[in-house]
Amino acid sequence: MTNPADLTVLSRRSMLAALSVGAVGAAAEAAPRLALPAAAASPAGRDLAHAGIADWSALVGERFRLAGAAGAPLRLVKVEPLVAAGARTGASRRRGFAVTFEAPAGRAPEGNSTSWIARGNDAPLPVLLGSPATDGGRTRLVAIFN
Repeated sequence: MTNPADLTVLSRRSMLAALSVGAVGAAAEAAPRLALPAAAASPAGRDLAHAGIADWSALVGERFRLAGAAGAPLRLVKVEPLVAAGARTGASRRRGFAVTFEAPAGRAPEGNSTSWIARGNDAPLPVLLGSPATDGGRTRLVAIFN
Protein backbone atom coordinates (compact mmCIF):
# COMPACT_ATOMS: atom_id res chain seq x y z
CA MET A 1 0.00 0.00 0.00
CA THR A 2 1.18 3.54 -0.73
CA ASN A 3 2.12 5.74 2.17
CA PRO A 4 0.50 9.24 1.91
CA ALA A 5 3.73 10.83 3.23
CA ASP A 6 5.62 9.41 0.22
CA LEU A 7 3.12 10.99 -2.17
CA THR A 8 3.61 14.39 -0.55
CA VAL A 9 7.42 14.20 -1.01
CA LEU A 10 7.03 13.09 -4.63
CA SER A 11 4.48 15.81 -5.21
CA ARG A 12 6.82 18.47 -3.79
CA ARG A 13 9.71 17.17 -5.90
CA SER A 14 7.56 17.19 -9.01
CA MET A 15 6.39 20.70 -8.26
CA LEU A 16 9.93 21.97 -7.68
CA ALA A 17 11.13 20.32 -10.88
CA ALA A 18 8.29 21.90 -12.85
CA LEU A 19 9.00 25.34 -11.36
CA SER A 20 12.70 24.98 -12.21
CA VAL A 21 11.93 24.13 -15.82
CA GLY A 22 9.49 27.04 -16.00
CA ALA A 23 12.07 29.44 -14.55
CA VAL A 24 14.69 28.35 -17.08
CA GLY A 25 12.19 28.80 -19.91
CA ALA A 26 11.22 32.27 -18.70
CA ALA A 27 14.88 33.28 -18.40
CA ALA A 28 15.60 32.01 -21.90
CA GLU A 29 12.66 33.98 -23.29
CA ALA A 30 13.79 37.17 -21.55
CA ALA A 31 17.44 36.85 -22.68
CA PRO A 32 18.55 39.10 -25.58
CA ARG A 33 18.63 37.45 -28.98
CA LEU A 34 21.99 36.66 -30.60
CA ALA A 35 22.21 38.60 -33.85
CA LEU A 36 24.21 36.83 -36.55
CA PRO A 37 25.38 38.65 -39.68
CA ALA A 38 23.34 37.98 -42.78
CA ALA A 39 24.83 35.77 -45.47
CA ALA A 40 26.42 37.66 -48.34
CA ALA A 41 23.57 38.26 -50.77
CA SER A 42 23.13 39.53 -54.31
CA PRO A 43 20.79 42.44 -55.12
CA ALA A 44 18.14 39.80 -55.83
CA GLY A 45 18.63 38.51 -52.28
CA ARG A 46 20.37 35.26 -53.27
CA ASP A 47 23.22 33.88 -51.19
CA LEU A 48 26.40 34.77 -53.15
CA ALA A 49 27.99 31.41 -52.36
CA HIS A 50 25.34 29.81 -54.58
CA ALA A 51 24.51 32.75 -56.88
CA GLY A 52 24.85 32.52 -60.63
CA ILE A 53 26.52 34.71 -63.23
CA ALA A 54 23.57 37.13 -63.47
CA ASP A 55 23.63 37.80 -59.71
CA TRP A 56 27.38 38.42 -59.69
CA SER A 57 27.21 40.55 -62.88
CA ALA A 58 24.73 42.84 -61.12
CA LEU A 59 27.45 43.55 -58.53
CA VAL A 60 30.12 44.86 -60.96
CA GLY A 61 31.51 48.07 -59.46
CA GLU A 62 30.57 47.05 -55.89
CA ARG A 63 33.17 47.22 -53.14
CA PHE A 64 34.17 44.21 -51.10
CA ARG A 65 36.82 43.88 -48.40
CA LEU A 66 39.14 41.13 -47.33
CA ALA A 67 38.15 39.90 -43.89
CA GLY A 68 40.73 39.77 -41.15
CA ALA A 69 43.65 41.94 -40.19
CA ALA A 70 44.54 42.98 -43.76
CA GLY A 71 41.06 44.26 -44.59
CA ALA A 72 42.21 45.30 -48.06
CA PRO A 73 39.51 46.88 -50.22
CA LEU A 74 38.45 44.98 -53.33
CA ARG A 75 36.29 46.17 -56.20
CA LEU A 76 34.44 43.76 -58.47
CA VAL A 77 35.48 44.78 -62.00
CA LYS A 78 34.43 41.95 -64.30
CA VAL A 79 32.36 38.77 -64.52
CA GLU A 80 32.95 36.46 -67.49
CA PRO A 81 31.31 33.16 -68.43
CA LEU A 82 33.49 30.07 -68.71
CA VAL A 83 33.07 28.03 -71.86
CA ALA A 84 32.34 24.35 -71.29
CA ALA A 85 31.35 21.65 -73.74
CA GLY A 86 28.25 19.59 -73.01
CA ALA A 87 25.59 19.75 -70.35
CA ARG A 88 26.49 20.03 -66.69
CA THR A 89 25.05 17.41 -64.40
CA GLY A 90 24.88 17.69 -60.65
CA ALA A 91 26.30 21.23 -60.64
CA SER A 92 24.83 23.98 -58.48
CA ARG A 93 25.15 26.46 -61.38
CA ARG A 94 24.20 26.02 -65.03
CA ARG A 95 27.55 27.43 -66.13
CA GLY A 96 30.81 28.37 -64.47
CA PHE A 97 32.16 31.92 -64.49
CA ALA A 98 35.20 33.98 -63.51
CA VAL A 99 34.92 36.98 -61.17
CA THR A 100 37.74 39.56 -61.30
CA PHE A 101 38.47 41.76 -58.29
CA GLU A 102 40.79 44.76 -58.23
CA ALA A 103 42.85 45.78 -55.19
CA PRO A 104 45.34 48.59 -54.59
CA ALA A 105 48.89 47.46 -55.42
CA GLY A 106 50.63 45.98 -52.40
CA ARG A 107 47.39 45.33 -50.52
CA ALA A 108 46.22 42.16 -52.27
CA PRO A 109 46.52 38.74 -50.65
CA GLU A 110 49.19 36.31 -51.86
CA GLY A 111 46.70 34.43 -54.01
CA ASN A 112 46.24 30.74 -54.75
CA SER A 113 44.56 30.44 -51.38
CA THR A 114 41.14 30.83 -49.84
CA SER A 115 40.37 34.33 -48.63
CA TRP A 116 37.28 35.60 -46.84
CA ILE A 117 35.65 38.54 -48.56
CA ALA A 118 32.63 40.57 -47.46
CA ARG A 119 30.41 43.23 -48.98
CA GLY A 120 29.03 45.91 -46.66
CA ASN A 121 27.67 44.32 -43.48
CA ASP A 122 27.19 40.89 -45.08
CA ALA A 123 28.82 37.84 -43.54
CA PRO A 124 32.23 36.98 -45.05
CA LEU A 125 32.26 34.54 -47.97
CA PRO A 126 35.15 32.10 -48.54
CA VAL A 127 36.57 32.53 -52.06
CA LEU A 128 39.58 30.87 -53.69
CA LEU A 129 41.53 33.74 -55.26
CA GLY A 130 44.13 33.00 -57.95
CA SER A 131 47.59 34.55 -58.26
CA PRO A 132 47.54 38.35 -58.30
CA ALA A 133 48.50 40.20 -61.49
CA THR A 134 49.60 43.83 -61.15
CA ASP A 135 49.09 46.36 -63.93
CA GLY A 136 49.24 50.15 -63.63
CA GLY A 137 49.22 50.35 -59.85
CA ARG A 138 46.26 48.00 -59.48
CA THR A 139 46.31 44.32 -58.66
CA ARG A 140 43.73 41.98 -60.16
CA LEU A 141 42.65 38.69 -58.61
CA VAL A 142 40.39 36.12 -60.26
CA ALA A 143 38.01 33.73 -58.52
CA ILE A 144 36.36 30.86 -60.39
CA PHE A 145 32.80 29.84 -59.54
CA ASN A 146 31.94 26.47 -61.01
